[in-house]
Amino acid sequence: MTTQTKLLVAILVLAAIAVVLLGFAVYRTFHVPPPEPTATEVSAPAPAAKVEASPAGEKTPSTDAAAGAAGKPDFAQFAKDGYKAVCSDKGDLLGDGNTEWILGYQSTKMDDMQYPTSPAYFAFVRQDKASGGWSQWFTINAPNAEAALDEHSIRSIGAKQGNQVFVELMFYGFGVSSRPESVCLYAITPQGAKPATKPFPIAKTSDDVVVSYDVTPNYPGDEELLAQAVMGGEAHAAAHRYKVTTYGWKDGVYVPVNTKTTGKAYDNGIAAIENMFSVDFN
Repeated sequence: MTTQTKLLVAILVLAAIAVVLLGFAVYRTFHVPPPEPTATEVSAPAPAAKVEASPAGEKTPSTDAAAGAAGKPDFAQFAKDGYKAVCSDKGDLLGDGNTEWILGYQSTKMDDMQYPTSPAYFAFVRQDKASGGWSQWFTINAPNAEAALDEHSIRSIGAKQGNQVFVELMFYGFGVSSRPESVCLYAITPQGAKPATKPFPIAKTSDDVVVSYDVTPNYPGDEELLAQAVMGGEAHAAAHRYKVTTYGWKDGVYVPVNTKTTGKAYDNGIAAIENMFSVDFN
């Protein structure tokens, strides 16, 4: 490389460096960084919510107030260890204008057949109007140690005979093609609940039905009607004849007052009752 060539290369390198420096100077001249925020523009992180522990089975006053405002109890508060609420309903159980709640609980532990391992129960709870808190009034245990409930286990609330308020509950035993069931009708008193049928409970299976309807003037109010499938040689899923037992209100309790068996087969107990008494539940 000749001396002239070396000189030309040096000039070009210097020119390139000059261009870079000029560009940097222009950027620093015209670029204005954003201003630092002032004290009033800097917000501190929101403080973490304060969590207050409370003893098991109890609620803090704030929780009580929230539940009272909502008019609904905390279902978990009244659950025994290892139980969960599976159904609930409410009503005026004493006819005094106040609303009480019925909460149905079943065990969370299941056996190999996915049937709960401990008997089910219902908790009746009521609200203190002054504090808004809820307390347990009384409980009802499964009459035959049945362990299962579902969303239909609180069958009715509020049916009356005179000024007596009734609650009808249902517990389920274990079965495969058919399961045993106990229909429990209770009369509610300030002290708790007392059975309102003899015999008690009304024993049935999942093939049978129990309905309340006024089918005779011989007894006050509605009667309890039990339609039980009479199994013959037909398949389990086929139509059956039904034995229908009428429970009438007599001497302060519902007792069997009449039993008839249908002459023909029906697809279900409701159809059998409708035909026998010429009523229509629709």
